[in-house]
Amino acid sequence: MKNRDPLHPREHGSFVAGALLAFAAVPVVAIGIWAAVAIAKDTPEPQANVFNLLHFVSVREKPQVVKGVYIASLTAGSAERRGEIFDMIDRTELNAVVIDIKTADGAIAYDTGVGIARDAGLVTPRPYDISEILSDARRRDIWTIARFPVFEDPRLVAARPDMALKTKGGGFWVTRRGTAWLDPTNREVWQYAADLANDALGRGFDEVQFDYIRFPSDGDLSDMVFADPGINDGTKPKHVVMAEFYAYLRSEVGEDAVLSADLFGLTMDASASETNDLRIGQRMRDAHPQFSVVSPMVYPSHYPPFYDGIQRPAAVPGEIIRATFDSSKGFFGEDFGKIRPWLQDFNLGAIYTPEMVRAQIDAAESFGVEGWLLWDPRNTYTEAALKPAQ
Repeated sequence: MKNRDPLHPREHGSFVAGALLAFAAVPVVAIGIWAAVAIAKDTPEPQANVFNLLHFVSVREKPQVVKGVYIASLTAGSAERRGEIFDMIDRTELNAVVIDIKTADGAIAYDTGVGIARDAGLVTPRPYDISEILSDARRRDIWTIARFPVFEDPRLVAARPDMALKTKGGGFWVTRRGTAWLDPTNREVWQYAADLANDALGRGFDEVQFDYIRFPSDGDLSDMVFADPGINDGTKPKHVVMAEFYAYLRSEVGEDAVLSADLFGLTMDASASETNDLRIGQRMRDAHPQFSVVSPMVYPSHYPPFYDGIQRPAAVPGEIIRATFDSSKGFFGEDFGKIRPWLQDFNLGAIYTPEMVRAQIDAAESFGVEGWLLWDPRNTYTEAALKPAQ
């Protein structure tokens, strides 16, 4: 077992104190189980009640430095593939995993108890077993992060047209790729995101990560019609809506919950500006206070040519990471303690070697970040870029 950060301090202390706490907890746990059983008949998933009522018993303290990798729902549902990645985490400096609980098209990857998802038939035909995944992760002392996209959700749009982003003609607005979006100003959409987060934490995930928390960035943006008239007539900035949404999530999920947000990498460069929201409503200054951690997606391949004078950003990933963090010092100063960047471990713009992956990690760590996450859509990670477990 790795020497990672321990469980919550209440689970430590002297033998006597621990024994007394354990003894005192027995009636509380018993009451929780009794209550869960008593109301189970009224819910589609009785076991969810036990998780939700007793979640406080197993709350863990987040590692000081989180080093993780992303795995898609299909990978999470495969015992073999998931086991391979968990084994790699055991062997290396990694200590966390980001797991999709909702796919890019809006399907829910596990047998959720969230009413909207169940009523709309969004649960995938072969959901993975959350309890099995989380039990294995806990046994290995792996920090678990439930990730899901919020506003890009074509399946929920099809099931609930009233929650969709519309066109001026009354149809579904879609991106250039033909993907439908939920209306970012619709409060029922906000509640759905909060309900999914609460459900994931209730099942035993340590953290929830929100992705696609923005307005659309491509397609016919002039043809969008929102539920909020202030966005339609331009009297309300998009970043005001997103700031309200971030605050709503924190309020609905709770101050003690570990919540993180994925933002565009360029929010780092724009962080010192009070007005630049990249035209999608994302500002670091709005997300930073509401989330426990913010994860800018600083993939070097996604930067334009000659960014910071660098002709091919993807070819020199370490330099790009350093330039990005330097550009945001006007907002952060020297304190990047709540930043945990997404780093590139996939081939785009260049063939990524272990040295190129490591260069990003070293550059990010030199700024004192909270940690880092590696992204590869195929979930095949470069173990040679990682330090061995201590």
